[in-house]
Amino acid sequence: MNFDYRSEEYRRKLKKQNLKIKSLFQRDEIVKKIARGKILELGCGEFPLFKNSTKIDIAKIDGCIKADLNKPLPLKGKFDTIISLDVIEHLWKIDCFLKECRRLLRYNGMLILSTPNVMNFWNRFGMLLNDELTISNYFNGMFEMGHTRYFTPYSLRKELEEHNFVVKKMIPLGRIKVLSLCGGFICIAKTKK
Repeated sequence: MNFDYRSEEYRRKLKKQNLKIKSLFQRDEIVKKIARGKILELGCGEFPLFKNSTKIDIAKIDGCIKADLNKPLPLKGKFDTIISLDVIEHLWKIDCFLKECRRLLRYNGMLILSTPNVMNFWNRFGMLLNDELTISNYFNGMFEMGHTRYFTPYSLRKELEEHNFVVKKMIPLGRIKVLSLCGGFICIAKTKK
C-alpha cells in the first residue's frame, strides 16, 4: 500500500522509524525545480509530482501504467527527464532498471534519483560504538520496508557511470549537509554519448 507522506498516518510511521518528514518535502521541492521537458515518473505510486508526466508503478493505480521496474518497460519514445524517488533501493534488478532509463532518455536527458544513504551519520556513529542495536535496527527496519540494496553516494555514482551516465550533482537531504554523512540524497545524472 502506498502512503501519502503528507497524511497523519504516514507521519506517525516515519516518526516511529526516526525518519524526518522534512527531507521528503525538501526532496520534492528540489526535484520540481530541476525537472524539465517530457517527464517520466517511475515508481511514483499514488503521489506523482507532475500532473502531465507519464507515470509507471507496480501497483494498479489510476493514471499509472502498471509495470515491474525490474523488467523491460512497455514504453517507446524518449523523455527529457526521468524521476525515480526512493525506488532504486527496492529493486532486485538495478542493471535492467538503469538500462531502461538509458533507453528511454533523450541525448543529454536527465535522470533524477533519490535514495537513503546507508552510511549516514547515525549508522557510522553506531558502528563506531559497535552498537549492535543501532546497526540491527537500521538494516532490519530497511529490509522490512522492502529495501533490497543499500547505497552510498559513491556506490550510486559508480553504478550510474557503469551504465553510461555522467553524474552532474549529488544533493544531500536532511539536517546534515555533508554528502557522505547525510540521511539521504538526490543524484542528478545525464546521458552521455
